[in-house]
Amino acid sequence: MKTSFKLWGIAAVAGAIVLAFVPVVAANGQAEPYIELYQQQTENVYKADQDVSITEDVVGDVVAAGSNIHISANVNGNVLVAGGTVQIDGNVGGDIAAAGGYVVVNGDVSGDIRVFGGQVFVNSKQVTGDLVVSAGKTELAKGLSIGGIEMIPNSDSLRRDVENPTKDVSQYRVMVGNYRDNERKTDKKLLGKVTVGALIFNTIMLVGTIISAYLILRLFPVISENALVTMQKMPFQSVVAGAATYVLGFILAIALAISIIGWHLLYVLVVLGLVTVMLSNVLATYGVGRLILKRFNRKNTGRLQPIVVGVLTVTIGFFVLSLVPVVGEFFVFVLGAGLSCWAVGSLMMNKWNAVMGEKKK
Repeated sequence: MKTSFKLWGIAAVAGAIVLAFVPVVAANGQAEPYIELYQQQTENVYKADQDVSITEDVVGDVVAAGSNIHISANVNGNVLVAGGTVQIDGNVGGDIAAAGGYVVVNGDVSGDIRVFGGQVFVNSKQVTGDLVVSAGKTELAKGLSIGGIEMIPNSDSLRRDVENPTKDVSQYRVMVGNYRDNERKTDKKLLGKVTVGALIFNTIMLVGTIISAYLILRLFPVISENALVTMQKMPFQSVVAGAATYVLGFILAIALAISIIGWHLLYVLVVLGLVTVMLSNVLATYGVGRLILKRFNRKNTGRLQPIVVGVLTVTIGFFVLSLVPVVGEFFVFVLGAGLSCWAVGSLMMNKWNAVMGEKKK
């Protein structure tokens, strides 16, 4: 039985939160409301703000979400609210579905009350429908009349016939506000630490990339310079050859993975692929740096300067592109793949030419 009560409470919360953002349409042929309203001012009311206050009578429904919600007017329709503190002083002609840390219902209700919260106080004189409450603490005022079914699963935290019930949640609003402010301060501090940490990490990674790229070029000077010549002389052919290399390598990897006897070769292929990708990234940034320096008539610059210029250009360029909404990440992927194919293709073409040249001899 207790499980079913909890399910009712969870259903009430889900309904309050979801319906807080969905327009509510009154059903045709609705029965005459329990409360007769005067000075009716508005139709349905939909509000979402830090603090929501409704002081004029409402002909239709009220749907609200915020940190603090206070309804001091009468509502002819339903009330669907979710907030840190919720206080309903006016009479309600329909149902109440509420979710909050502190919920107080002071007015009479013609329909059902379904509340999920930390502390719930029902001070109504009459609830014509059902009363469903799931809360850490529940207080029911003395003289409360419930026309329908009462379902309050947490009986240990339930107090009935309370002489001086809580009718005002203003004291709790301060607590909610302080909690919200503390969370904001914590979020700002955390964001600052994350930003500084990310900046330090990216700087270390950038310096590490430059150093490792320089060392690779120093270890393989002939291969890198020959690849750079091919990249500059035949850029289109290099990109096509690089793309074909990746496609064929992927197909070969799948074939080796399917065949049990090819797993050892697959490990070798993966290692070669990783080495090739690493070398291609170095060559690509090196090539970009050389092209940029060449534009400024700086030819004999060694290896370090082109690497620094290339790495910074590619890193900053990709970062700026990634900020472009929708298509930014796509362009980053395409350009990154193109640069990698450009370098890998030059390596493959040089290797192919070297093998064919040896065969002719």
